[in-house]
Amino acid sequence: ATMLIMVFVDASPRTMRFPPQLDLTGAQARRMASSPWFLGAAIPMAMLLVWVKRYASARRLSPEEAQSMVWWSVNLCWFHLGCDVFSGLVQTQPVLTELYMAMTPAHRQPRWHEARGHLDAVYVLELVAEVPLAAWVLHLYARRDAARYTVEAFAAAVQLA
Repeated sequence: ATMLIMVFVDASPRTMRFPPQLDLTGAQARRMASSPWFLGAAIPMAMLLVWVKRYASARRLSPEEAQSMVWWSVNLCWFHLGCDVFSGLVQTQPVLTELYMAMTPAHRQPRWHEARGHLDAVYVLELVAEVPLAAWVLHLYARRDAARYTVEAFAAAVQLA
């Protein structure tokens, strides 16, 4: 859904009002398709999702186990890195960066400005804690390690904090 928003919701500052305006020109899709930041999150996510599907099928995992692996794969590549780190912290993700600025005007300030310091702190937490935790949980699921549930609960608690 986030990627569809990036393709169709016009992120230009002149149109940021309610209801959202649509961009049906394909310009935003072209910006995304040519962005190393978008591709750097989307391609690894797609590869992980293909791997999870094959792995879950070959190992006859329960639907809940497979869904958990999907969740941590998407969390790792897209929500933490592609959305929050690339759009919120470093502001390099096309379209979504502009949408972040429209949703929270503090994003228009330089990084670590007093108006957005709380946002940057959360983004850094995602980068240094939540991304590695998501990768670890996924690794534990792949190894069928009994500790996966405990680490998963901890990683989810960090996200909720």
